[in-house]
Amino acid sequence: MFHQPTPISHYPKHISRHLDAVLSDYYKFAQCDPYIFRLLLPSAEVWRFFVEPLVMEQYREDWRAFEKREPGYLKALYIAFQAIFHFNTPIDIDYILLLHKLATEGVHRTNYQLNRTKLSRKGAFRQDDVNAVSFELSHYESVPDNATLAGVYQLLEDKNPFLMFSIATKNRNFKLRDVYLTNELIDRLRRCFVMVKEKKHFVSDDDFWDALIKFAYIKNVSEKNKSVIVPILKKIAETENNDQLANYLFEVIKISRYRGAVRVKILSGQRKNVESILTDEMQKYVDYYHDSIAIARNRIEKLYAIIIFIQSCEQLHPFYDANCRTFCMLLLNHLLMRNGFPPAILTNPNRFDAFSRDELLIDVLDGMKESIAFIKGEESSCVKTTNIVNDLGQSQTQSDQMLKNYFDEIVNMEDFDRDRTCKISTLRI
Repeated sequence: MFHQPTPISHYPKHISRHLDAVLSDYYKFAQCDPYIFRLLLPSAEVWRFFVEPLVMEQYREDWRAFEKREPGYLKALYIAFQAIFHFNTPIDIDYILLLHKLATEGVHRTNYQLNRTKLSRKGAFRQDDVNAVSFELSHYESVPDNATLAGVYQLLEDKNPFLMFSIATKNRNFKLRDVYLTNELIDRLRRCFVMVKEKKHFVSDDDFWDALIKFAYIKNVSEKNKSVIVPILKKIAETENNDQLANYLFEVIKISRYRGAVRVKILSGQRKNVESILTDEMQKYVDYYHDSIAIARNRIEKLYAIIIFIQSCEQLHPFYDANCRTFCMLLLNHLLMRNGFPPAILTNPNRFDAFSRDELLIDVLDGMKESIAFIKGEESSCVKTTNIVNDLGQSQTQSDQMLKNYFDEIVNMEDFDRDRTCKISTLRI
């Protein structure tokens, strides 16, 4: 499932130069000390670690939009942000569960409230009442969302037994049960296609469908759904390897964003004993992280080990909600700082869903550069915190006044905690 980091000589030189420039600035302005970095970063700007710049640029949204969708979102993440500066805490399952609990405690309208799970709860892995979760893949032509061709291919090559692609209709007027593209089903589809092709020079959709019913056990599909899904399954059956399959799935992902009748998702499924299976799998990931960090020969291999660990956790989706904020916003930045790197303000943390590891390496480097810009006073964001606060302060509505007081309270809380924990570190510099 895991790939050993590529030797440093195999990386393009510009990667090393990029990292050297980031670390040079990190040393120049914060002496590579995460506590000094935290003191230099304005408390009112911490929210940027939890609201991706891509969202702000495309939709002109800031932390207020996230707070409106999930009240309590910002305060919970500010509290969790404090916990990622506890560097004496072991990296283990308990620490991951703690981050999730802190990131979701007091947050409303999450899956836990909306779907009223009986067993799955905050601060714990999914239980048997949530034995599978899925997340949709999308790709903009101008700015990639959470999937790339290289990332789709990588996921197919990894052959993780708990992860698979699924295909479902996007049109709400007719619902198709998701078709789960297990390795077994893909093999069946290909065998069916070859079987029909041996008898007929041209394989029609109807001929292929008849073969699927007999040999691939596809069922519960209406006539209306059949016209949508059969051509897709036939295209999959025509592929001969993961390279061709990745190319086709990626084309569907791109089309579905605009006018497609289907959507492609990643599904993480565990049939029973869900919490036990997830705990065992997560422990393998934790062990991999420790082993890889221990044998890393250089800084890029350390970064690569961190990225593999975080992406594996994010794709497994062991929690019913808040996976991205737990792994890609909190745990990632804790591990970066713990290993001598600055934290990263990622363009889009959801890229850990289905970007390749090499692409994520660039993304993380860019994110570290962005966070350094804030302590240098050179941030280029189109959304200014001072403008947000001024707008709220000048508003006459009670809701905006409450939101301003809420933000002021959170900022004061961060100021107090960094004064209490960080200044001790500066005394030894």
